Amino acid sequence: MSEYDKERVAQLFDGKATAKAIAALKTIASGESIPQMAGEIAFEQLKLKTQDVLLDVGTGTGDKVIRAAHICRQEIGVDISQISAIVDPGSATG
Repeated sequence: MSEYDKERVAQLFDGKATAKAIAALKTIASGESIPQMAGEIAFEQLKLKTQDVLLDVGTGTGDKVIRAAHICRQEIGVDISQISAIVDPGSATG
């Protein structure tokens, strides 16, 4: 194999599969949509830090950007839909 550790990669994929299975069960119980569930899993996997800048392409309502506002140095949300991207500019910091 090349430069990466096969075992570490396998563990990462196993961890994601387990997280997805658990999240799927929670989704069924809570009524959360698959895109919402996927967004939550992705957000958790990022493990954001105070020096990070989050760029959310296809941000929709900006819920992840708003959630990251207290964590990251800067958050940027971009969406093609003007309607779904309308969010009070002060809401992320207030």
